[in-house]
Amino acid sequence: HGSEKAYFEIVNELGSVYSALAVPSVIYLSGLAFSNEELRTTGRLLTEAMLLSTLISQAIKISAGRSRPYTNDGSNTWKPFSFSESNFSYPSGHTTVAFTIATVLSNRIDKWWAYASLYSLAASTGAARIYFDKHWASDVLMGAGIGTVSALLILNANEKTKNEKTS
Repeated sequence: HGSEKAYFEIVNELGSVYSALAVPSVIYLSGLAFSNEELRTTGRLLTEAMLLSTLISQAIKISAGRSRPYTNDGSNTWKPFSFSESNFSYPSGHTTVAFTIATVLSNRIDKWWAYASLYSLAASTGAARIYFDKHWASDVLMGAGIGTVSALLILNANEKTKNEKTS
């Protein structure tokens, strides 16, 4: 249990608020510091995707009001607009953040190893949320979907804008 818990504590941080703020900021600022337009663009896309996915996730979380596993109320207890942390289970915000990061970075890197490693880390973040009794599996799946789709929407919009400028 010791090494398993330690691993989940580490990957759990990938979905934290700190990661949601730090990863896009560090990448964008690195692009500025090194005059690297690709890094700057990646940082900007991460910021946009993070804003979209977090907005969607938080709106659902507040309006759904699903109880967390640790409350022992069961997976079918919903208290919409209760504004209590114990009723913010659906969807998983940590998983949303982790999959937003994984989707943007893997698409920007566009190498098989990036997809494999980043999505594995994101999935591990979701597993950690279940392990720590913070979320139900359906919360994690919905968070993964929101993070992935939000990031793909931002990436596709960027690609469309780039193509319109060149044509």
